[in-house]
Parts: sequence; structure tokens; C-alpha cells
Amino acid sequence: MAPYPTMAPAYAHTDLDPVTQTARFFDDRGQVMEMPGHGTSTGTSPSTGTSPDGNGSTQDSDSGSDSDQ
Repeated sequence: MAPYPTMAPAYAHTDLDPVTQTARFFDDRGQVMEMPGHGTSTGTSPSTGTSPDGNGSTQDSDSGSDSDQ
């Protein structure tokens, strides 16, 4: 088994946008780059339920199967 190859990021540097508090990515010319979505979200079927009051007074449930497994 071989280690994964080292890859350089596609951007030159990042900073934090003071208004939106999100990261901005810049290319080597200083231009803002549009970063694509990472697409790691998967759904469950049926939907995962959580307690309505947020304190765990009801049982969490996830009886379905994940769509990517």
C-alpha cells in the first residue's frame, strides 16, 4: 500500500470576509476564486428524527438505511 500523493491546493491564500464571516479563496493573481461545493451530504431513508425540544427528552430515531451504503 502506497501513501496518497501530496497535492497543492488550487488557491494561493485565504482570508475571512469581515461581513459574511466566510472564507474567501484567492488565486496567485489576487483574484477571488469561486470554490465548488464539496458534495459530501447524504440522506437517510426515512429521514433522521431528533427530539423536538432539543434536550433529548424523546428518543432519537434513524431506522432507515443510508443511500450511499
